[in-house]
Amino acid sequence: MSESWWSAAPAIVLAVALFWLPGLAVLSAGWRWSVRQLLLAPAVSVAVMAGAAIVAPRVGLSWSVIPVLVVTLIVAAIAFGVRWWARSSTDPAPAPAGWVGWVSVAAALLIGGALGVHQTLEAFVGPQNISQTFDAVAHLNSVKWAVETGNASAFNVGLTSDAPFYPNGWHVVPTLLIQLLGVSVPLAVNAANIAIAAFVWPAACVALAWVWFGHRPAALIAAGVFASAFGAFPMLLFFFGVLYPNILGYALVPAGLAAGVLLLRSTGLRSGVREALGVVSVCAGLGLAHPNAFLVWCAFAAAIALHHGVERIWQDRSWRTAGIVAGLVVLGAAALVALWTLARTNYEMSRWAPWERPAQAFGEGFLVAPNGLPISFGVLAVFLIGVLVTLRQPRHLVVLWPFAVAVALFVLAAGYEVGHPLREALTNPWYNDPFRLAALLALPAVQLGALGAATIMDGIIAVAGRFRPTWRPVVQAAGGVLLLVVVVVASQGPNVSAQVAQARSMYEYTDQSRLLSTDEMLLLERLDQRTPADAVIVGSPRTGTSLAYALANREVVEMHIFGQRTPDEVYLDANLRNIDRDPRVCTIVRELGVDYVLDFGTYDIHDAKVDTWAGMQDLAPSRSLVLVDQQGPNARLFEIVGCG
Repeated sequence: MSESWWSAAPAIVLAVALFWLPGLAVLSAGWRWSVRQLLLAPAVSVAVMAGAAIVAPRVGLSWSVIPVLVVTLIVAAIAFGVRWWARSSTDPAPAPAGWVGWVSVAAALLIGGALGVHQTLEAFVGPQNISQTFDAVAHLNSVKWAVETGNASAFNVGLTSDAPFYPNGWHVVPTLLIQLLGVSVPLAVNAANIAIAAFVWPAACVALAWVWFGHRPAALIAAGVFASAFGAFPMLLFFFGVLYPNILGYALVPAGLAAGVLLLRSTGLRSGVREALGVVSVCAGLGLAHPNAFLVWCAFAAAIALHHGVERIWQDRSWRTAGIVAGLVVLGAAALVALWTLARTNYEMSRWAPWERPAQAFGEGFLVAPNGLPISFGVLAVFLIGVLVTLRQPRHLVVLWPFAVAVALFVLAAGYEVGHPLREALTNPWYNDPFRLAALLALPAVQLGALGAATIMDGIIAVAGRFRPTWRPVVQAAGGVLLLVVVVVASQGPNVSAQVAQARSMYEYTDQSRLLSTDEMLLLERLDQRTPADAVIVGSPRTGTSLAYALANREVVEMHIFGQRTPDEVYLDANLRNIDRDPRVCTIVRELGVDYVLDFGTYDIHDAKVDTWAGMQDLAPSRSLVLVDQQGPNARLFEIVGCG
């Protein structure tokens, strides 16, 4: 547990490569070389890898890097064909001008990456630490399951919790890391998440800033820096859940919006078709990461498209344009209603309670400080400058609308009571969960911060213009460096540092850890010495015993807290302690092939009294339950004897 982070460096580097190389190949084949390829590549890579994982078992291939290579070549060939067909058209937006634009993008990614790496290493504690949260059981076991079965398809990774379809865009990366490097499940998961938070997410933010603000260095660099400035994302979701697929999906949303803006700016049929295919490719990536992310994209993109439609009506001043835009609005609204209807979650899972009153929720949402996070006043000042610019300069007003949508959704979930009609109608696809919607606040807030930084830099340039010509470059450069330092320092303020600390509390092994205590983890580490390789283990998954599968390579009867259980499994969960006097228990043990019981006491993931597994908690040694290992008072391993 004290292993150095340097041991994870190869896996982190490989994870970054996996997130970039397939997408770079496809985009380079379909478009002339520009910043587009560099910044949109991760979203396309996720689509390629997740798609390859779905297709592989259908054609008899085991999951590995081979299907990824094959699908990459096929999609790249299609992209090249579309490029050839649309060769007479031009790209809808130029790349940043010359070396200044490239240097700015590189600086944004390097600085943003460094800040993201620093935060994630602090939050994750160590390369072998796991998230002490409810969904961590399913995600870690799903990765192990995909590797073991050679199948990372969306129709397979969810079977650990009996989900017939589960988005696989996140799972494919740690599975490939395990296959290619032989690393453990926790290390592979942490490496993939570091790559997402420190590189994929900043790149997506810079992509949208590039589309909206062109080659303005201050905006591009600030977008990369501000990707690590808000505790709402990604750190909030590393603390809660843990929602790994949501983190990847949300991280790709700005890239999807960038592709959508490029489509809106396209001219001509051929260019439009090519840009539409680009949008489909990027959105496939974020949708296969998590469908919620696609809904986010739809909500934000609808606001952006509506703005462009009104802008087009204002420019043309014709009834024809107004009619076309009105028709598209009606069609779009109908599509959104249908999508929200299809994406509804069930009643039991969508009863998340609000946090506060609507007015307080609005304040927290507007200040991007949800769930009582403190305010980083330096970041807030730059962000508010961006908001004011959108209100004073109509050409930038479009940047504000996604933030308005995010605040509205958050206020509904965090500020209105369960069952409120508007809350149910709009936030149900996110389980009416304030946490999931709080994370959305940071996505558009980064762009407003970037606009604010660019505006400050414009002021510095204006001031430098008052100096003599020989001094102007010096004053401008000095002001730019000072602005960068201030923005970087401000970005690591209490808003994000408090959330990093909260996330860290979920990755530490202590005597009171919510999922696996220090004693329980030490006992799992000895399972390979205490049990044979083919051992089958039972235990309450709410106490972390199911992680014997992902962490100790031992088969378990129940891989997740949720899931359909057979009547025999339900009976065993409730009655194993009666094995000496209940013949049916031994019968079930024989039929399931159970060899051992992990007893981690009654303290579980939610510290709740749950009777479902009462029959295998706080066991006493007996004729049929032989204590073979123990770590501390509450972590014990029993062997079942006499039922053969």
